[in-house]
Amino acid sequence: MEDKLQPPFEDRAVAFLDVLGFSNLVKNAEDSPADLTTLMGLRAVLDSHMRFDNQMLSPSVPQTVVPLYTFISDSIIISSPLQQGRYSGLAVVAVKAIQIAQKLLEGGHLLRGGISTGPVWHDVRNIFGTGYIDAFKTEQRADHPRVVLSTSSEQEWAKVPDLMAGLGVIYEGRLSLDVLSPVYVRSAHIHGGIEDFYAQVRERINSNLLSAPLGSAPRAKWEWFAGFYNDALKRHGVNAESFTELPIPA
Repeated sequence: MEDKLQPPFEDRAVAFLDVLGFSNLVKNAEDSPADLTTLMGLRAVLDSHMRFDNQMLSPSVPQTVVPLYTFISDSIIISSPLQQGRYSGLAVVAVKAIQIAQKLLEGGHLLRGGISTGPVWHDVRNIFGTGYIDAFKTEQRADHPRVVLSTSSEQEWAKVPDLMAGLGVIYEGRLSLDVLSPVYVRSAHIHGGIEDFYAQVRERINSNLLSAPLGSAPRAKWEWFAGFYNDALKRHGVNAESFTELPIPA
């Protein structure tokens, strides 16, 4: 009797993340040593997260839950089994996306993304499935530098509200990841670490606003994120300087 071919698809949570401004950075890096240095630094950040981040997980976490990463040009794809015992793949993917967004912010880069759930076949080389396709389409509809959830992932989110608490925020009518959540700030355990992180984010926002022409697409992205930053200060009660007015390029 022939062995039955096991279907490779399984229900997984998937995040499709896009580093904004990456294409222009690559283009400029072809001729500019300074931009090449920036590009190499950004790549090192992303490579190190994918290569070493999973090694920091507790040994008690089953290997089946450990997220898989795929990095293609300016896109980062993360997936984890939707449910493995007490572990939620949606929570795993959400946390990883927040951590990546915060690392990129420290370097002055914004992230846009979409999260979905559904059948996915993800291995070390490639990813297929409607769950992945829906995550990609959700990212395309995000409009702003935020990570939003698809209808399917919102439904999964609602099933475990206690587990997902603190990971998301309703902002401008959409459920998005709280990428400025102080819980996941790397220096949160250090006295003043959260305030220092927010001050650094504010400086990055301010610097990019000053360098982007008024009315330009990059300027619009940072203007939107300045509003998200102000909202996060109030939401989390962080003692850091807000934007009372946006700087105008010289």
